[in-house]
Amino acid sequence: MSALVSGLVRERPTAAGIAVALWLFQVILFDIGLLGLLAATQGRGISAGAFRWLLLLSPTDVFRLLNLSGFNEVRKFSGMAGLPAARPL
Repeated sequence: MSALVSGLVRERPTAAGIAVALWLFQVILFDIGLLGLLAATQGRGISAGAFRWLLLLSPTDVFRLLNLSGFNEVRKFSGMAGLPAARPL
């Protein structure tokens, strides 16, 4: 995404600022927004299926889920050992 932005924008500082804003949104604000929604509604504001699909909208969450559930040794220590058997991505 950042490479696309840098190709579309003419000035280097503008491209860097947009890249940092994209990172901030995808890594921090998106997850905080989802967690805030779950906390404010006590988990009733969104269904489990919709939450799974919302997680797949963020590339960083997809990367995190694939790394945590894709390797057997990592699954054991991250608490996600039953995830691939129950819900393949």
